[in-house]
Amino acid sequence: SILPFGGYVKFAGDTESEDTKEAPQGDDEDEIPDSEIDPDRYFRNKRVLIRSAVVFAGPFANYVLAVLIYIAMFAIQGLRVAPETTTIGKITADSPADSVGLMVADTITKVGDTDVTNWTELIDAAWEDRENVIPLTVERDGETMVIDFKSRIENNRVSFGFHPYVAPEVGQVKRDSPAYRAGIRDGAIIESINDTTIYSFYDIERIVHANPDVTLAVTWSQDGVQDTDSITPVPKKVLKPGTKTEFEIVGQMGVGPPYKNERVALHRAFVMGFNSANGMIKEIVSFLSLLFTGRA
Repeated sequence: SILPFGGYVKFAGDTESEDTKEAPQGDDEDEIPDSEIDPDRYFRNKRVLIRSAVVFAGPFANYVLAVLIYIAMFAIQGLRVAPETTTIGKITADSPADSVGLMVADTITKVGDTDVTNWTELIDAAWEDRENVIPLTVERDGETMVIDFKSRIENNRVSFGFHPYVAPEVGQVKRDSPAYRAGIRDGAIIESINDTTIYSFYDIERIVHANPDVTLAVTWSQDGVQDTDSITPVPKKVLKPGTKTEFEIVGQMGVGPPYKNERVALHRAFVMGFNSANGMIKEIVSFLSLLFTGRA
């Protein structure tokens, strides 16, 4: 097959009638009837190990194709990089960060004795000492303080509860979305929604998600020009954060945050491709287990 999609296999001996030993009539005049093939070559007459290998080859080819697609994606698109900031843009309610008094706009400069200058360094340092209480050096309103912090295990994952600051800049706009129809384009800065001043992209998500089918007055600036328009977020059913089976209805107006991609070396793309394919398989198996146990 020129296109490596789908598959078709006719095993020798499987199309022949056991009673008549006659080959079925087909459209291909060049097809060799089973009656002219040595029965030792029939699939059903092969050893179990050989038959198992042949049956396994189909699913394995699908797995290899998935790995190759992931590798190509990483090699061509690169990897989304973490923000170059250690300033907190969002605190999850009732999380470890919330319980110790960390606040939005706090800047973390040290994790224990380790200086951190970007979000990747911050998370890596916190992860290394995740089982212990960690002193975080925090700058808030021009003052420096130390806050003792300890992560928590939730749903088999380590939870910190703080997220990086993301500017309220539009990085992508979905075509024909409410935002697109209002005239918002890539690079626009969302300044306010109704009477609420927007500090970070999380503010946009928080307000828009909470108001499906509710008309909002959105003010933004683009190329030095300020504009205001009424935008009604469309309702969409999405998974609740941190769950695989619980859904909620949120509002969406069709904008996404800006992000940067970093080029990935080919050898690293191979490793990431295998890891991503294997991770997807684990997710599928995990969800199937939820189905069979009645939890999904």
